[in-house]
Amino acid sequence: MLALVLAFALGAGPPAAHDDAPEAIQPIRKRWLPTERYRELKARWLDYARAHPADPGAWIQLARATEYARDSCAEAVRYAGRAYQLAPRRADVLATLGAWRWFVYCDGQATDPDPAIGMLEEALALDPGLDDARYRLWVMRLSKGERDAAEDQLRELLNRGRIPEPLVDFGYNLLIGLEPDAILLTNGDNDTCPLIALQAARGIRRDVDVVNLSLLNLGWYRRQLAERHPAVPVPLLDQGPRGTGGSDAAVRGLIENLARDGWKRPLYLACTVNRQAHAMPNQLSLEGIAFRVLPKGGAGFDVDTLRIERNLGSLYRLESATSPSLDWDDWQSVRFLMLNYPSAGFQLSLARARAGSLVLANQSMDRAVALSVFHHSDFTPEMIKEWSAWTPNSPELAHWKRQLRL
Repeated sequence: MLALVLAFALGAGPPAAHDDAPEAIQPIRKRWLPTERYRELKARWLDYARAHPADPGAWIQLARATEYARDSCAEAVRYAGRAYQLAPRRADVLATLGAWRWFVYCDGQATDPDPAIGMLEEALALDPGLDDARYRLWVMRLSKGERDAAEDQLRELLNRGRIPEPLVDFGYNLLIGLEPDAILLTNGDNDTCPLIALQAARGIRRDVDVVNLSLLNLGWYRRQLAERHPAVPVPLLDQGPRGTGGSDAAVRGLIENLARDGWKRPLYLACTVNRQAHAMPNQLSLEGIAFRVLPKGGAGFDVDTLRIERNLGSLYRLESATSPSLDWDDWQSVRFLMLNYPSAGFQLSLARARAGSLVLANQSMDRAVALSVFHHSDFTPEMIKEWSAWTPNSPELAHWKRQLRL
């Protein structure tokens, strides 16, 4: 899984020079496609590269398609190397090969990130607007224990306005609703990097430790967490050459250590984490766009209506979730993130309706459906169906049924 997360930041590069070029592959943080689609695009880009072997952009795209299709990492490196042979001074070529010169799950890859760092910095000297090189440099600098230098890359992204406002606000909202000194488990770059950028560049909720579950697979990352003040008490696990050990085992150990210490630090799980892939041994409580890990075992989650009301009603920045200035179709991955707001609103409405607070349930459901409709959620009809069971005569419900022709 880490291979996918560390590959997310590779940019699309300039468009290919020929009219018969296949669809360009965007970074996953911007647009995600199913694995099968990446495999289809890999086949098409392979044909294209063979037809236009002197086009470095074709080999960049082929390298990206190979990695996103979860095929051989060594194969992706080989394609990136072909682009470098053709254009060793082209910024996007340097950024692509630099990203894969140090790669934790590639057999035979160097464990020293310095050569890759040099290549990425050379790419940025040629083109300071290469956002994706900064995401990769963040991980590489962090692996060397250079936390300030790593955070500088995320500061640059935020200060240059390179992180879309809805994504910045999503990061702010993930942080702002947490209890003091919290530990927050996150998934990928879109729910990790904006938060750290806000902490580093704006000083927002620096008391929160943001822990990326994919990086938690790595020994050097676990060591750094354990050495922080205050520490994130993760077990060190395997300390082999690549330092892997399994994020799920690390999370279980973290929970055990927090419990042993009397839960002095609250633990949260971002709503973006796949709870089937990362099953929690403890019960969860939904508080908005984050789940609190409760100090008791059990499956599933309950709903903390008071905290969701507070977060959605007064703490969260929600205006940008329907911003007309962002090309939502282009930033599909950010659009997916926005669906966590109506999901939280739906759960709040369910809880209110079950408690007999139908007026409040109606109000929160109206807001949730509005967001769901704006972002074309497939779940909207199910929300309308559930709403109809509570307040079938609601004027707001009637409005949405007319608009959606339900």
